Amino acid sequence: AATSLATCFPEPLPGQPREDEWTRSVRQVTAQASEAAEQAAISCRMQANDMVSRAATSSKSKVPCKWFLLGQCRKTVCEFSHDIQDLQPRPLHK
Repeated sequence: AATSLATCFPEPLPGQPREDEWTRSVRQVTAQASEAAEQAAISCRMQANDMVSRAATSSKSKVPCKWFLLGQCRKTVCEFSHDIQDLQPRPLHK
């Protein structure tokens, strides 16, 4: 983010006129927004990893996902089974 900021808003070179108040303000707001976006992305990645690891360790349903069977399941963490083996009929007794 800092690299992009420097590319979009380069510091004035020696001999060039100094920045005006508006440019300094835009640079500061952009830097703050960039930092906030970076922190949000890190937080989002951590939450997604946590959700995936919790889903992997929890017991999965044996009920097949009807959307997966149609090739249309859009859930990252689906509570239904995406295992083809779960399509096989199960015995009625234990």
